[in-house]
Order: sequence, then structure tokens, then C-alpha cells
Amino acid sequence: MRAQTTRRSNVATRRPAPPVPVDVVLDGLPGCACYTLDAEGVVTSWTAAAERVFGYTARAIVGRPASDLRPVEHATDGRTEALLADAARTGRVLDHGRRRRADGEDLVVSETVTMLGTDSRAPVGFAVVTQDLTAQLAVAEQWRTAHARSTALLEHWRGAALVVDAAGLLTYATPALARLVGAASEALLGRSLVTMVRAGDDARVTAVLVALTEAGQQTSVEARLTGDDGTWCDVRLELVNRCDDPYIDGVVVNAYPVADLDDARPHLRWEAEHDPLTGLANRAHLLARLRTPDRDDGDLTHAALLVLDLDNFKNVNDGMGGNAGDHLLMELAARLDG
Repeated sequence: MRAQTTRRSNVATRRPAPPVPVDVVLDGLPGCACYTLDAEGVVTSWTAAAERVFGYTARAIVGRPASDLRPVEHATDGRTEALLADAARTGRVLDHGRRRRADGEDLVVSETVTMLGTDSRAPVGFAVVTQDLTAQLAVAEQWRTAHARSTALLEHWRGAALVVDAAGLLTYATPALARLVGAASEALLGRSLVTMVRAGDDARVTAVLVALTEAGQQTSVEARLTGDDGTWCDVRLELVNRCDDPYIDGVVVNAYPVADLDDARPHLRWEAEHDPLTGLANRAHLLARLRTPDRDDGDLTHAALLVLDLDNFKNVNDGMGGNAGDHLLMELAARLDG
């Protein structure tokens, strides 16, 4: 009985833990800050987190109106006063908009303004919690731009990109598929890829899909895609197993029209074996000629290799710029080729 009484006494006399200051909590949250204003909207306190977000030291901002944190064009338009009036009337308001750092850089923020005091007609002041959304919005905009660019490229690419699941059914197809087989991509979703190739090719395509059992495994096969209206196109299918990728969960199939590949091969080979700036043959071209000489090369048993070097070429780039260096290389290439 005495032990229970002692424990109760200890519980009754135990002091509550002191409250943790809000600025200490926010100090550990990236992009978050808090500060206080008086009833007139003048900054009265400024935390270390606020300094990181806005760039102002406490000495530089305390005593100045909160409107100074807005962009110049909004500093005197009454928005801050209207926001504080709403906070006094309702107790708390949420605001989204632009703010200005000490270095003049714009911020995009979300702010919660809370009235301090119990009388809305005469508030003691206001507490402002700010979350800087600038970096998050920039990342989101980059993602939207990249997504729009990728979508545009896929829509105008002559080849088609497809995804088929473990059962061989189409789960995704770019719009280019419609140009290859004469049917809308949406209408083909859920169809078996094997049923979209001619009868003579279905066994080979089936065998290729069955063989792709490991993540990352790649293979290719040529086949003829056919549409319900009889439209057909000879394509090269390049398949990659991406079943381990949760965003794909299937086999990625790139379908290239064979005619386009045949037309592009000479150009691609030339680009691979020549310098894009000067047009001169590169090391890959030299090695290819040594491995497989042309008839015009004659006997290469006693061939010699001449190596030319440009002395002090770095000085041209550093002193006159990259354009001048490129012009020099092109002029030298023209003289050597001529």
C-alpha cells in the first residue's frame, strides 16, 4: 500500500516537460521558417530557419514591415495588410505566392499566418510559418518539360515503342504504332503481340518472348506487323525484359521499319567513321580500312602512318574562343583533303 502511495505521489508531483520552441522544430525541416509580426505587420522576431530561407539576418529585418518580403511590385499594393486582416478575422489563413530574398531572388512559398491573442479586434500579433516551395516546383517543372519532350519525340518517331506483359498482351503503345499497322494505339491495347504479326512470323515472335526469362535480357527479331484492315509493315523488333521495373513491368519492344533502317545505314556508318566538325575520317574508319582494305588501297603490307599535331592549339581556344578553334580545324581539314 505504501509503495502504491509513493508511486502516485511521484506521478502527481512530476513536472511536465518544457515545451519545445517552434523554431527549434522547424529548424530541422528543410525549407521551413517561422517569424512573428506585431499587430501592425512589423517583424518582431526572426529565427535561424527564416534567415536560411529568406537570406535576411535578424538585425537586417526585425523592425521592418512584412511587406518588404514581397516582390517590389507587390510591396505596397496592400496584399500583406489584407492577409493580416483575414488572419485577425478568422484566426488563421493560408497564403500561396511569391516572396523576395535579401539577394533579390524570388521565392514561391506557402505561408500560414496565425493570429496571436484572443481578441480579433485587437490582435497581439501574428505568427507566420513559411514553407519554401521553389525547389520543389522547379523539379516538377523540369519533370513536366522532360515528359512533354519525350511525348513529342515518341509521337513523331517513325518507329513504335510497345510494352507487353508476361502474357504477351500490349499494355502500352506509342501513337506511331497506328502509322505502322493502320489502327489506333488505344484500340490495340490488350491485344496479343503475336496476333499482330503475319502467320509465318508468329512462331518466331512467340519463341523470342518465351526466351526472355531474365531481367535485362535483350534480343531482336524481324517480322511483319499487320493491321485489321490488311495494312502491313516489315519491322525489326528489339525486345528488352524490364519486368523487374515496377514502372514498366513487362517487355519493352521497339519496332523499327526495316526500310528506314536500310536507308539510314550508309548515313549512320559515315557518321560513325568521320569527325562531325571537319568531315575527316576518324580512328574507327582507319581501323575498318586496315581490317578490310578496299580494292583501291592496293597492298598495305608496307603502308605507313603519318601523324600530324597542332602545336599550341590550346592557346587558340583559350585566347580566341572555341569558335576560332573550330574554324582553324575546318580550314586545316579542307587543306589536307584538297
